[in-house]
Amino acid sequence: MKNVKNQVRYIQQYNEFNHLVKCIESAPTGETFGILLIGPPGTGKTLCAMDLARHYNSNYIVVDGSPQTDRRDLEGCWEIVKGNTVFNKGPLYQVIEQANNEGIAFLVFNEPNAVNPSEQISFNALMTENHINLLSNAGKRIEIEPHAKLIVIGTINLNVLGINDLQEAFDDRFLVNWEFEYPAKKKEAEIIKKMAGCSKSLAELISELAYQLREAAMKDFSLKKPFSTRHGVNFAKMIWAMKRKYIRENIRTMIVSKIAKEKREKEFISQILDGLDFKKRLWDILK
Repeated sequence: MKNVKNQVRYIQQYNEFNHLVKCIESAPTGETFGILLIGPPGTGKTLCAMDLARHYNSNYIVVDGSPQTDRRDLEGCWEIVKGNTVFNKGPLYQVIEQANNEGIAFLVFNEPNAVNPSEQISFNALMTENHINLLSNAGKRIEIEPHAKLIVIGTINLNVLGINDLQEAFDDRFLVNWEFEYPAKKKEAEIIKKMAGCSKSLAELISELAYQLREAAMKDFSLKKPFSTRHGVNFAKMIWAMKRKYIRENIRTMIVSKIAKEKREKEFISQILDGLDFKKRLWDILK
C-alpha cells in the first residue's frame, strides 16, 4: 500500500489522463469500475494508473501478476505468527476496506494476463457483484459499501511472450480500454526533459536515438527490443548526473548491452549511434 499526496507526474500525450479522470468521476458508487491500459513496455501505463490515484489523494495497492499468483495471494490466507493463527489480508481484501473507509481506492494490477486463467476468476465476483468470498476463510463475504467506489486499473504489455490471454469473462469486466503508444519525438523529448530534469538539448538527442532504435525494432525488425520512453528517462537521469568522462561506459552499459543480446544487434546499434554522432553530441551537451 502506498499513501500518496504528491502532485500528478504523468504527462499525457493526447487527452487520455483527463478522459480517464472523467470516467472515474462518472462511475457509480457502491461498485467496482475497471480500466484496462494496453501498450508496449515503458510507455507510462503504471505511472498513469498511480497518478490517477494521486489525483484523488487516494491510497493505491499494486499487484504484479505472475503464473504463480493464486487466489490466496489475492484474497488472503491464514498464517501462524508467534504461535497465533491470524488471517493475513490480501490486496483485494485490503483495497475493499480502503474504499469503504475513504470513499475511493485504487488497485493497480500489472499484467493480469500473466495470472493463470483459473485464478483470474477471482476477480469476476469483485468486478461484477462488488464483493469477494474468501475461499480460505469459510467463504466470508467482503463487499463494497454503497457510498464507496473501487477503481481497478489493469496494465498489459503488448507482444510479451510466455503469458496468457486475458480470460474473456475477466476482460469484459474492464469497461474502459485505453491503448498506449510510444510518443512522437517532440512529446517524448518533453517527457524526458521534465521527468529526468535534464536540458532540452539532451532530451531531444535521446528522443532522436529512441525513435531510430524503435523504428529498427518495430518496422524492419533489426532489433528485438525497442528503446522505451522509460529507458530514455532513466538514461537521461544517469548521464545528466555523471561526469562526461563516463559517456562511453554509459552508452555501452545502458544502451548497447541493455537493448542488444546478439553481436549482430550490437553492431546495428553502433551504426545508429555513429550515424547520429551520438557520443560527440553528448560530450558537447554535457560541457
